[in-house]
Amino acid sequence: ANLDSQCGVKNIVYDSLFEEDREGNQGDFAECVRDQYLEERKEYLADIEDGLRQVCDDRWRQGQGASSNAEITVAGAYGAIKTVDPGKPYKAVQSILEIGFGVPKGKQLDQDEGIKATVTAFVKRIRAFPLERSSWAEHLAARHGGGSVTIADSEGS
Repeated sequence: ANLDSQCGVKNIVYDSLFEEDREGNQGDFAECVRDQYLEERKEYLADIEDGLRQVCDDRWRQGQGASSNAEITVAGAYGAIKTVDPGKPYKAVQSILEIGFGVPKGKQLDQDEGIKATVTAFVKRIRAFPLERSSWAEHLAARHGGGSVTIADSEGS
């Protein structure tokens, strides 16, 4: 069944969903959308930080550096981001790396240059960057046991 028949709604006035009151306050729907965006962003940043720390922990276990306040390399950061968000396009990952390592925009980051940053500094820098996950389907599948995730359409299910 579709939304109209389930809710008895004939027409939705979409502009009203985002209207503000006289004092400039957002309505409940806009607040809900904003809260969801902020929660997803917070989760994504935490996943990136966890991925970066995992790379550092793996290097520490292999005797290649200290674990506490460890430094991440360009190759390690690239790998961590692509593990967290496999669908993230190359240029988008490069933008995150530029900001995280504090290098000028457009600088080609060669993975052998020896550029490093602490995980804490890297994450602090990217917090100011507008980030969002590129591949929600893979993320949801991983969160739900690795199986496929199907989003039912309103007509069929």
